[in-house]
Parts: sequence; structure tokens; C-alpha cells
Amino acid sequence: MPLHDASTGPGEGLPLEGMTINPATDHRFAAAVRRAADASRSLAELEGRLRRFFPRACIRAQVSDGRGIPTWFIYRDGAWTSEPPAPTRRRLAMSVGAVLRAGIPIDGPARTERRVKVAAKH
Repeated sequence: MPLHDASTGPGEGLPLEGMTINPATDHRFAAAVRRAADASRSLAELEGRLRRFFPRACIRAQVSDGRGIPTWFIYRDGAWTSEPPAPTRRRLAMSVGAVLRAGIPIDGPARTERRVKVAAKH
């Protein structure tokens, strides 16, 4: 479905009701979508605005009901992005935080190994 099918008049922002933003957990992307939609008059313009900061962003329609009414999807990465459940993200963030608090460098295994050997000699 062409992006120019949904448009508004002059001075009106593009409504986001009924559109799905993916990934839903990327609050920075969702905020960028809202700002860009407020300044856009068509989906093509919205997509162009998003691509300035998210080069792979795209907007696609999917018609899944018998009435032919499209559901619009706004993708940050050009396609559906599955994210780990919140507990997994939280554990990962805690693990990285623990590593940083312990003073372990996170810049690649070769450098880290070399630093550990040097530290062990002292």
C-alpha cells in the first residue's frame, strides 16, 4: 500500500492512532516518531523525517481484516524487531553494571586478557 494513502491537511500533524511502533520498548524511537508525526502531512514525509536519524526506518501497511482497512507499522530497523523480555534486559544491564563497578575493561577479549596479565605481574 503506498505511503501517500494517509495524509492530512496543511498545519495538521499526522495522527498515530492505529499505528504500531516497533520496537515498542525503544522510547527514544517512539518519541522521535511522535515529533516527526506532528510535523508531517503524509506517511512518506514521516518516513523521510525518521530516516534522518534512523536510516533503516520504514512504514508498511498490513491488511489483515476482511474490510481492507490497513494497519500501519512503523519499523525502526526496516522489519519487526523482537526484543528480549524486560527481565532479560534488566539482568543484562545489571551484569554490565557489575562488570563496570569491578573495574573490568569492556573493550575486547585480547586487551582485557593483556591487562589482566599485566595486573597479575604487579
